[in-house]
Amino acid sequence: MKKQGFIYGSVILAASAVITKLIGAFFRIPLAGLLGGTGMGYFSCAYGIFLPIYAVTAAGLPAAAACITARDIAANGGASLKRIKRTALLLFTAAGLAGMLIIMAAALPFCRYAAHDDAALPSVIMIAPAVLFGCPCAVLRGFYEGRRNMYPTALSQVAEALTKLAAGLCGAYAVMKLFYEDPELFCRITGTTLRSEELALSYASAAACGGISMSVLAGLIFMVIYDIANGRRSTREVTGSGSIMSVEKTVRDLTAIAVPGAICALVTNITSMIDLATIMNSLETAYDRDPSVFVQYGLPRSEIPNFIYGSFSGLAITVFNLIPSITNMFGRGILPLASEAYGNGDKKALAKCSEDVIFAAGAISIPCGIGITVLARPILSLLFSDSPSEINAAAPSLSAMGIGIIFLCISAAIFPVFQATGRQDIPVKLMAAGAAVKAVGNILLVPIPKLNAVGAAISTDVSYFVVCFAALILLKRITECSLKSIFSICGKLFFAGLLCGAGAYLSYEMLRYRIDSEVKTLIAVCFGAVIYIISTYFEGLFDKSTLKMLISQKN
Repeated sequence: MKKQGFIYGSVILAASAVITKLIGAFFRIPLAGLLGGTGMGYFSCAYGIFLPIYAVTAAGLPAAAACITARDIAANGGASLKRIKRTALLLFTAAGLAGMLIIMAAALPFCRYAAHDDAALPSVIMIAPAVLFGCPCAVLRGFYEGRRNMYPTALSQVAEALTKLAAGLCGAYAVMKLFYEDPELFCRITGTTLRSEELALSYASAAACGGISMSVLAGLIFMVIYDIANGRRSTREVTGSGSIMSVEKTVRDLTAIAVPGAICALVTNITSMIDLATIMNSLETAYDRDPSVFVQYGLPRSEIPNFIYGSFSGLAITVFNLIPSITNMFGRGILPLASEAYGNGDKKALAKCSEDVIFAAGAISIPCGIGITVLARPILSLLFSDSPSEINAAAPSLSAMGIGIIFLCISAAIFPVFQATGRQDIPVKLMAAGAAVKAVGNILLVPIPKLNAVGAAISTDVSYFVVCFAALILLKRITECSLKSIFSICGKLFFAGLLCGAGAYLSYEMLRYRIDSEVKTLIAVCFGAVIYIISTYFEGLFDKSTLKMLISQKN
């Protein structure tokens, strides 16, 4: 198969990410309405322990497989591809098994002492197998990404999202339906005599988490079928006559990239654990300082922390993560190209890779981040119309986090360049510093009653700004890219993004009392997008040559 260029391959992955996020919205939005703030608290608790462990065992694997594969093709014509794939599958499937067992062993103490809620235990247990299934799936995806073939990853992600929608949502709905229509049968099945809605929400959340594990298994099955159908033919196309790496060297090279990448992903995802560990305790302090701030929710003190945290993580963080999940595809798209440039000693090509990936990430994240800042409440109302109380709790936090989206997206786009150049330690150090800033910010700001969860949003912005600024400085030293050029382009994108945000906000306000809220929001978003496209065109950032580059396979 013909190799896909950076933009073309990234667009394939980004399109897949958009589709999977849309499918994910059909999963998360009804789920939030079904479970409410309390049930989403259990669901988010399971994610709180799942994501860091999954990050350690799976998140660094595609990068490792892609880097080693791309370097072997550039240096040896792909002579070691079979050994790389076989060794990576054995090594990291074992890591996935270990990760699953760790989650199961840590589930009870985590729920009891970190989340302070045993009701989240079934959800944590049900989500654990996703780690085992995710590791070999990630290896196979990375293997094909390293050969600059993004189709398997894109298609398997869609299969995964569809399975999550069907299995997770149907499972949660079935549990709640059984509880309301036949509570006696529900009690017999669950082995309890307590007819509690809170207990039903706990098991419904567990069913949704079980759907996630099934979805990851579906992605793995797709990749195995694709590899069996295409693996032998595609491997012969690139296999060269160079020397084959030994098993020991293959393991060393894989772990040299995967371990720092896993640690970086752990630190990145540990922010969810920081939120889980700090927000609810800090909210109790905020409530004690000024209970009047929380009267609007109509809940007793014991339920306020879980409700606000569930709304923050289930609504605000869900929307916050939409844009990075798309722009991250540019980082994955640039990784094999940057690895080949580094392997060939082409500094000019490496610098161009750096500048291109920052431009691509900024072009999407800047208008989206500003748009989310000015339209946070309308966007949440559009997506979660059945959860007015949760929207009221989450909207201020989402608005505050809009700018943080920009810093996160640009940082995440830069990190694969560091991985390609053998400096996997840099993302680890930067994200560790960001996590420290995040933790301190939460502890200081969340206990302030008028801020509460907004304090966590502010600390998120500050932490990602620190990471992004430091990443740009280090990128300049390693790749010799032009910061002046990068800042000039980002400045133009930011100006166009401000016009986009202003246009979206003004159009929404002008239509405030004329049409339905959902229609107003869609019109405002479309109007802002049109202004952004026109602005960037007149700034000279997008033209016909840009469009040709987007659709070309040779960029």
